[in-house]
Amino acid sequence: MLFPAGIFRAIVGKMRLNATMTQNVVTYTVEVVTDNADGKLLPYLTANVRFIVSNRTGVLLVPNTALRWTPTGEQMAVSGRGKADKAQSGKSASGAEPPAQAGQEEANRGTVWTPEGTLVKAIPVRLGMSDGTMTEVQSEQLTEGMVVVIGEQPKEAATATATTSPFTPQFFRSSGGRH
Repeated sequence: MLFPAGIFRAIVGKMRLNATMTQNVVTYTVEVVTDNADGKLLPYLTANVRFIVSNRTGVLLVPNTALRWTPTGEQMAVSGRGKADKAQSGKSASGAEPPAQAGQEEANRGTVWTPEGTLVKAIPVRLGMSDGTMTEVQSEQLTEGMVVVIGEQPKEAATATATTSPFTPQFFRSSGGRH
């Protein structure tokens, strides 16, 4: 538990199953057990708690948006089309369906796209842990610092400048006279 006074290590003691709902948010009361020898924790204290379920170091992370984005056929580099088709269909290079046990492994596979000139190239990846925002990926073709595509900018936004925003202050100059 993270408090202004410090960090406390805690384990879940009890989880009450009588949920409450306030403004469409379901809340469960959870009791945590921690050492309070110094008396910093007070009775009935409410806290925001983050549980670390697992911890990994030295892994490559990509934003989840990079795993969801798929280019159109015209955006794909010729060298990456076969890999993309294979990665997205789950079929082997011969076109055969994967074995039944591969269904679980298929859920652990994804594709990220890297720029190749004005086009994008597919890189098949094996997925690891995720925190909901970033996901661990493994691939011999990926290295730290590589650029991956997370989306595309609309054409009108690409040509717009900051001064075209209706919320940007406009400064008018008069052609003469007093200000």
